[in-house]
Amino acid sequence: MKKLFFTLAIIGACSLWFSCADDGNGPENTDFSPPSEAAFQKMRSDYLASITKKTVFDAAAGTSFTSDKGVLVNIDGGCLYDELGNAITGNVDLSYTELFDAGSMVIADKPLVGKGVVDGKNGNWPLVTGGEFNIVASQNDKKLNGCRLRLDVPGNLTDAVLPDGEQMTAWTAVEDGDSFTWEESDGDKEAWVGRGENSGVGNSYFCSFPFGWTNIDWLYSLPGTKTSLCVKVPTGFTNKNAAVFAAYVDMPATLALFDVYVSEGEGAPFFTEHTGVAPIGYQMYIIFISLDEKTDTVIYSMKKVTVEDGKFIRFEQADLKTASLSTVVGLINNFVK
Repeated sequence: MKKLFFTLAIIGACSLWFSCADDGNGPENTDFSPPSEAAFQKMRSDYLASITKKTVFDAAAGTSFTSDKGVLVNIDGGCLYDELGNAITGNVDLSYTELFDAGSMVIADKPLVGKGVVDGKNGNWPLVTGGEFNIVASQNDKKLNGCRLRLDVPGNLTDAVLPDGEQMTAWTAVEDGDSFTWEESDGDKEAWVGRGENSGVGNSYFCSFPFGWTNIDWLYSLPGTKTSLCVKVPTGFTNKNAAVFAAYVDMPATLALFDVYVSEGEGAPFFTEHTGVAPIGYQMYIIFISLDEKTDTVIYSMKKVTVEDGKFIRFEQADLKTASLSTVVGLINNFVK
């Protein structure tokens, strides 16, 4: 019932935006056709796999290594166990994924929205990240638990700038199908911004297993009146074969997903989000991505907009471009700086 009321409210708000700010259709570009859902999701999963590092270590000895981005990862020896509580011996498979930039997060579909309280209001809010991580230890394809994991993360890997007196904390993933939001740790993990061992000023992040997706974050909100955003995209692109993201200007370490797709009602179809925390008068980056199956390249478009109450954000077919996956990652990162 809550979901129904929310959808009706969004349709009402965005219908107003549609009727007030419909500029008409731009020139058509028929070079790009919407991809299949399977192809689009495969692009995302393949990219995530490509940036995931895998290694093998001895359970008794533990392991220590430096990631491609300079993160020091330490896992003690002799403390892994299986789901039945049996101590693990022998070789252990380890996979490690790290995400620090908006471009990688967009392609991998790992946005930054956390559950929390800001200004006395409980809801889903943007997060400023110091890094997203997924670390999994397994043996014979079965995930393992135990040990104590330490990450020493250089502070310059994201452009996160926190107000004086604020500090980042540890967040874990709350999974919902293939996507998830972030929830602040309940105390079995802790993180803080301080002097790291591998850089002048960095984040030192300690957590206890189980492994999985973990994030160093700070809840982010700007003052002023808030509103929801609605985005129209070319015909044929939906939340199944495309995605729309938003980032705050001057804070590239943020990334929100337009996680609601309204397919029926006045002004439909369009993408929107259920948080309603976009600050009116503030500038934001809006990013659209999909896949051109014919050329196996990424379809993309990016806009810098000023948030207005009653304005519909539109991506026309003529706005769309294609480039290689690695190029689009770089273009997004340069755009949101």
